[in-house]
Amino acid sequence: MFQQILTVTRSGKVLLTLPNKEYKSRRHIGDVIENTLHVKRDPTRHFFNRFNGYGFCYELMRDGSFERVVVHLPFGKTLVTTRKHILAKGKILNFQKNKLEKQIYLSLDDYGLDKARESEMNSIPTKLIDPQLSIFGGIQ
Repeated sequence: MFQQILTVTRSGKVLLTLPNKEYKSRRHIGDVIENTLHVKRDPTRHFFNRFNGYGFCYELMRDGSFERVVVHLPFGKTLVTTRKHILAKGKILNFQKNKLEKQIYLSLDDYGLDKARESEMNSIPTKLIDPQLSIFGGIQ
């Protein structure tokens, strides 16, 4: 088992160090600007057919303090979602044999802030509504 190291510089660069990896043991995996993680993906190299989507460092998604994720594709195209949505809908793979970090993949069908908001709203327990606060009569 190896210990990966995530570092965020003052300028917002997110660096991943994989100590047991000989080739590209330290990689720049994105930039945090304000409350958003920006990552670049080249479909010819980064698209994962098995999950029909793109992968992210699981530890970064789990422990990050940013809210949104923007995937920058060639020719100015972007995919937008939230960190919480990736955690809720993503599929996890661990590439330990290749000495890579655990990754979480989000399908192309699950991108969009509308889908992210919907999945985040569905995760809020409905018991939070107090029946005695029925001001408008619609909540019973």
